[in-house]
Amino acid sequence: LFWWPVMGPAPSVPRLTPGMAMLYLFLAQIPMQILGAIITFADDVLYTWYADAPRTWGLSPLDDQKIGGLLMWVAGNLWIWGAMSVLFFRWARQERREG
Repeated sequence: LFWWPVMGPAPSVPRLTPGMAMLYLFLAQIPMQILGAIITFADDVLYTWYADAPRTWGLSPLDDQKIGGLLMWVAGNLWIWGAMSVLFFRWARQERREG
């Protein structure tokens, strides 16, 4: 459902224009950026039950949480930035053809 306004073929939900689709994706990634930053920079383990969970990689619960926050913050948003890049270059190509 998230992607329908950007690339959905259904006529009931028409695609956004490239500029609006880039804005849509940019605004949609902001909450994940904020949450990833909060998790990354937290001084304590946010989920107390996680502190008692078995350690499988030898990391402390706080270090594991920070790595998870970084993955969410940086790597988790790369696909949205990639999609915005594709939209931008398609839009630029379309403008070049029309202009």
